[in-house]
Amino acid sequence: MEIKVIGCSKARAGLIKALATFSAQALGIWNDSNIIKIYSIPKLKKTRKAYGLVARMTHSEIRVLLDSRLDPEALVTVIAHEFTHVKQVIRQELFAYFTLKGKQGWIWNGKINKAAYANMPWEIEARNAEPYIANKLRKLLAKG
Repeated sequence: MEIKVIGCSKARAGLIKALATFSAQALGIWNDSNIIKIYSIPKLKKTRKAYGLVARMTHSEIRVLLDSRLDPEALVTVIAHEFTHVKQVIRQELFAYFTLKGKQGWIWNGKINKAAYANMPWEIEARNAEPYIANKLRKLLAKG
């Protein structure tokens, strides 16, 4: 896996890349051949109502958008969450599609899913991964 961070300072890019690498390793996807491009986007939460988004761009590129205003603690949580979606996309569990009228929909494990946002299985998995990855990171940091 190759991770590129775009749109922020060198120091912040280093932090984001380290957190993304840790999350990918914790989720067992580090050895994947995809290129992950992470973009730091001003006001993402305001414009897209999300702190992070994931989309497959090509067969070998996955794009992650992160709100540029996230503090370091929030970055841990949001990157853990979004990298769970990266894992789901890599493993072909989660697909986005668009209807002819431009409405977005989701396919989860081969089935169209119309659950409410809070009940979407991929979101439940991502929310559950947040504390798992964050706790692994805290334990690593505590060892010094």
